[in-house]
This record gives sequence, C-alpha cells and structure tokens, in this order.
Amino acid sequence: MEKEDKRLLIFIVCLMILGVIYLLVDFRALFNPELPVMTGINYTELNYDDIDGEAVLTNEFGDVVVYMNDYFVSESITGNFVVERKEKFGLMSPDGDELVPVECDQIMSFEMGGKISTYTRRGTKYNILTEDFKFIEDEYYDSINMNYLVEMNYRYNDMSEALKSEYQDSIYFSYIVSKDGYLGIVDLYGNVIANTEYEEFEVYDYDTDLIIAKKDGELGLITFDNTIVLDFAYDFISDYLIRVNQNKYGAINNEGEKIINPIYAHIARIHLLNDPYTYYVVKNQSDYYGVIDQWGIVRVPFIYDDINFSDDLEHLEVTKDGRVGTITVDNQIKIPIYYEYLDRYKHFSIMRSNGSFGVVNTDGSLLIMAMYDEINVIYDSASDVYRLDLVLNDNHTEYIIE
Repeated sequence: MEKEDKRLLIFIVCLMILGVIYLLVDFRALFNPELPVMTGINYTELNYDDIDGEAVLTNEFGDVVVYMNDYFVSESITGNFVVERKEKFGLMSPDGDELVPVECDQIMSFEMGGKISTYTRRGTKYNILTEDFKFIEDEYYDSINMNYLVEMNYRYNDMSEALKSEYQDSIYFSYIVSKDGYLGIVDLYGNVIANTEYEEFEVYDYDTDLIIAKKDGELGLITFDNTIVLDFAYDFISDYLIRVNQNKYGAINNEGEKIINPIYAHIARIHLLNDPYTYYVVKNQSDYYGVIDQWGIVRVPFIYDDINFSDDLEHLEVTKDGRVGTITVDNQIKIPIYYEYLDRYKHFSIMRSNGSFGVVNTDGSLLIMAMYDEINVIYDSASDVYRLDLVLNDNHTEYIIE
C-alpha cells in the first residue's frame, strides 16, 4: 500500500475514534476538566446521575445538563449544588456558575430561625456566604461559635407560628466570630453587627440578648446589635451582680441597667415566698447588713450583724448583738430579736431561750413555752402535718401542727 493511502487510512481511523469519543462524552469537557460544562439550558430541578461511569446532572426529562467530569455532587443547598473534587468542596448554581471555588475543606449549610445560612472553611479560615450565596474572599474569620445560635434556634422551633414571624428577622440569630484574637458579631449572611474588637464574649442570659463583653481588659454588657448597656468598667459580671477593684459589689436589673452602685462588700440576690419582687441582701464596708430592692431603694437599714433568707419562707432571719429574730423586707419585726437560736419552718419556728427549746408562730406569738431539752420535727407528707417530739427529762410528748 502506498504511503499516501496509509496516511489517509490513519486519518479516517482517527476521525472515527474521535467521533466515538464525541458520542460518549461532551467533547468540550476533554479540554477543560477543571470546570463543569453546561449545555446552556437552565432547569430549576436537576438530578445527580451516573451515565456509563460519567457523573452528570440531568433535567426532569433525563437530558444531560452538566457533565461533572471528576466532580461529585454531595448535597443540594436551596437549588445550588455542593460539589467535591479531590477532597475539596465548592458551590455551583444550577446554570453552572461557580458560586464558591472548589477550594474549601468544608461547606456547612443549615436552617436557623426560618433562614438558610451557609459558611465555608478553608484551612482555618471561615467565610459566611451572603444571602445570594456570594463568596467574599477577604471577609473571613478564624472561628465561628454556634452555641448561642443553636440555643436560640431550639427556642424558635418551640414558638407559635405567630411568634416565629416576629423572630425571623431577629438579631438573636447571629454568629459570634473571631479574627486575629478578637471577637465580633455577624448575622446569618455575614453582615457585620459588631466589629471584631472584643477580647471575650459570654452570653449573659438566654432570655435576653445581653452579652458580657471584655474590651481593654474591662467587662461590660452589650446587646446583639452592639448597643452598650453597661459601660466597660468591671472585673466581674454574673447573676445580676457587678464588681470593681476585686472587692466592691453592685447589682444590675434584668435589662442590664445598674441599680446598685458597686460600693458594697457583699451582695446576694433573693426572692421570698409570696412576693413577686427581687431583693438584695447587702453587706456594707462596715460589715453590717441591710436590704435593697430591685429599684435600688434601701428597705432594711444597715444595722444587722447577719441576714439569712430562704425562697420558701416569707420573712428574713436577722442577727443582732448575738440574738436572732425575723423581720419583713420593710424591717417590721415578726419574731422578736431575742432568741439564741431559730430553726424556721413555713408556719412556725423552733426557738431556744435560756438554753431550753420552744415553738413560736411566724408572727412571733408563743406556741410552746421554751422549757424542753430537745424538740424533734417530723413532717408527715401524707397528711401534710408536722409531728413535734417534745423531749423533757427523757420523756416524750407529741405535738401536731397542721
């Protein structure tokens, strides 16, 4: 056979091979394996499929829309596709636009408060996608804290539909993020609420949007929209208490507003039985105790050596000059400050006077004279009565209080 005939035969064979290849795969994909090739047809519902070992996206009629080459579709995010190639992830729109480069180690998407939020991780850098899934290269963070966001989402899911509609645009659904060692707040789509300028964050109360923040070494309170509620001037903020100089305490209310200046040696926040208000048992710098209410008004003057309290009881137990009694939050005496000892119950108290035990009512009236060596109390829950064992000279007498 002549050389020219051989060349012609080889050319024809090559054309046939190329034709077969073109029938099997989209010829354009051979020359650009790094990117998917689109047919130009845009469908809203696409399916991931495998045709003869080739990863493809097909439309509802089974037509191939995207040749994925060596990509793998791992999931769909509101119509867009998370694609994987060589253990890296990216995000692709249904019409083939590369929303996020296939360079990420992780892509996370979830619903929070009725919204879809997506963020990516490349190495140690996190990017939060915009609402239209835009990837902004320079707006990255070193970490994203999900704890507060997850807690608020749990609460959102338990809300009524009417209440949910109020919360859908709430600042409560926000990320706490860090960058270069400082913390800030961004919303679900990466919009900055508080710049990364804080040294520490701690959620103050999940029932409010208050955050304990540290700035320039001092603690204060801010809201999730970065409104300063309490100035940065404290070394301790917790359970409605504030402190300066390591030893001077004050108090704040539910909104984080200061109601007691930090000038006291000790403060305890209390509630009493059948009283809807909040009070503070306070010790001043002279070691005397008093009571201040939730509006910052002194209700009990600083004249007592000690004040004890219980949420299950109506009155305060006070000690003065070694004697014990009870008062109201308005400093009205109930049980005279006369006894050596009190063991208080809801409707009565065991008292000791001159070394002997007796019983008084909560209003201070005498119920059993102080003459016993010992009084033991047994509560009978079945009949809701107290059985008192009165002991005198080893003789036992039962006394019942209903």
